[in-house]
Amino acid sequence: MTELIFIPSNHGNQWILYKQHCFYKWCTRDNGNVYWKCVFSRRRCRKWECKASITTIALNLEIKEENLNYANHPNFSSLDTRLHQCLDSVTKRSRNEYGSINSIFRDEIIRIIEED
Repeated sequence: MTELIFIPSNHGNQWILYKQHCFYKWCTRDNGNVYWKCVFSRRRCRKWECKASITTIALNLEIKEENLNYANHPNFSSLDTRLHQCLDSVTKRSRNEYGSINSIFRDEIIRIIEED
């Protein structure tokens, strides 16, 4: 089994982190397989126009097919992943808790710093 990690995107959707590259859900096929495109694909980012994609069996973490023909774009590091998770956590906490967004954001950043 390969290492796939779900991370939240800036808009609340799910991305998959696979081999230091991030993919967003493009479509679900009739057979239940899910097709994921690189976040630096042509539609999202004209600078790199990456054509990498993966296909998973349903929403399982099992890869059925992969096309890792990457363009020369930056890789996602573990810090990028943690920052996306931090922003998602700030969004969720700001909906459920009283207090300023600045204090919630500061708490989340301190948590990331303490993890290192």
